[in-house]
Amino acid sequence: MAEFRLRPANGYYAKLNRRLPRPEDPHGFDATGLAVSMALCRGFAGQDSGTPPFVALDFEVWGAHERACFARLLRDHRYLIEMLVTRSGAALFTSCPFKNVEAAEYVSTFEELELYFANEVDPENQFALQCKFGRHARATDIKHSLQIALALYDATMGYCLPQPQRERILEHGCFAARALGNGG
Repeated sequence: MAEFRLRPANGYYAKLNRRLPRPEDPHGFDATGLAVSMALCRGFAGQDSGTPPFVALDFEVWGAHERACFARLLRDHRYLIEMLVTRSGAALFTSCPFKNVEAAEYVSTFEELELYFANEVDPENQFALQCKFGRHARATDIKHSLQIALALYDATMGYCLPQPQRERILEHGCFAARALGNGG
């Protein structure tokens, strides 16, 4: 029914000598590099069952540069990323299947993310951390997951800039402490 998306400003693409993504450039790519999106999805009925309305919240990385930058963020701030991903309640989605990720049963989303990054090559350079909320979801739960997605977006953006700002995740210290359950 509706989608709201945060992606880098147009100047980000200019600084990296990349064309604007769609829809700004009709001939541009769908990949925005980084994005946080929230979609309000209408329910629908199938032949045998139905899907009730839901809200989908995504933190998405889609681009070779951004994937490499997130890998460095993950390496440098593993503990904080683990805590944020774990507290978000998100599931990992990739455009391509990866045998090591598919073979891992009963692992956390963060462990799947680490397994995904054990693959040096992703032909699509894309992954997403997605949360789905049904109609009985509490606004506080949605807000909490959105704050985490935005913190991951901002921290990753810090690594993606022409002059990286690798400490940006630390600027979210009070929020991270609350997300980790340490007060703040």
